[in-house]
Amino acid sequence: MAFTLAASTASWAARDFTPQAGTWVISEELNGKPGRGLAIDVQGNTFFMQVFGYENNGDATFYTATGQMQGDAVTAPLMRYQGGRSFGSEARDAVEDKSLGHVTVSFKNGLAGTIQFPNEPAVAIERFLVQSDEPSAINPRMQNGIRVVQLLVQSPQGDVAYDWRLDMLRNEDNSFHLYLSQPTDRRTDRVFYTTFQEMACQLVGARARFSCTAIGKPPYINTNMSPEPVAGPWVDRMQFELVGYEVTGMVHMGDKQAGMSMRAMPWKTNRWAM
Repeated sequence: MAFTLAASTASWAARDFTPQAGTWVISEELNGKPGRGLAIDVQGNTFFMQVFGYENNGDATFYTATGQMQGDAVTAPLMRYQGGRSFGSEARDAVEDKSLGHVTVSFKNGLAGTIQFPNEPAVAIERFLVQSDEPSAINPRMQNGIRVVQLLVQSPQGDVAYDWRLDMLRNEDNSFHLYLSQPTDRRTDRVFYTTFQEMACQLVGARARFSCTAIGKPPYINTNMSPEPVAGPWVDRMQFELVGYEVTGMVHMGDKQAGMSMRAMPWKTNRWAM
């Protein structure tokens, strides 16, 4: 079950995720020095990419590629431009120069994939992450409160199967607890959730990657946040990576209701409870 974008429900039926919009880099060129970079955005099924690179003489330039996603990949012409406005110049419209050939981009999840430029072999790419130890709402290693997010779990047919709220708390030993809740009372002004499962999470590696396992046994569970047993689907384990206010990852469920692989939309941070 992969986390995917809610806005692209009608068009991403052939893939389990949507690549995260933003700055991407070529993994083997990520050395802290100026190099090539990518700006990638997928809206619905339309792929748009800007490539920041260099000419043979060393001059910096940029290219664009636009195409329709075919499953988890896209192949599109790589276009070069010239004659645009420079800093302090009069208004000038850039014109399309020529295509340098086709570029193929394939994604294995929302944060990683490969790219093949004209006359080059395919190489790994990844979403660029700014590493920081500063306390902030988007740095789970420095959080001191509760992260509250919403997750819509979908079936392979695209129907919403579950609407969960997730509360994540950081422990003093830098481990995390994750509480899964489901709506039990919907009103016109708000929705009330009841916790049905607790999970223990650990950070994996240097990035904000989490591996979570269930605490207790199905089909019922008592938690500190919900002292009475609450029936709910059983989640065996979760693995996901946090980038800003979004995640990409997998959820593994073992109960009869969700015995097959299922897709999900990404979570957004609603608030911080300090």
